Amino acid sequence: MSDSNVYDTIHTTDREADEEEISLKPEYYSILGCLPPITDSQAVMITPVVALLNKLKFIDFRLLHDEITAVFYLDLK
Repeated sequence: MSDSNVYDTIHTTDREADEEEISLKPEYYSILGCLPPITDSQAVMITPVVALLNKLKFIDFRLLHDEITAVFYLDLK
């Protein structure tokens, strides 16, 4: 993935997380990187973005249920 593609992917992630999905502001997470792209069952390419949450309680999310099927928490300890 080129640098410009990574930038576009991360910019899209920021916008989707904040404005369109779960009201997660960029100051509450640090992007760690992107995983290799995958294709879903309808041939849509998805690039997973991995981020570390900080200063945020899981209950603070405001979900848009039309776009979110599930949210889960994974403790890395």
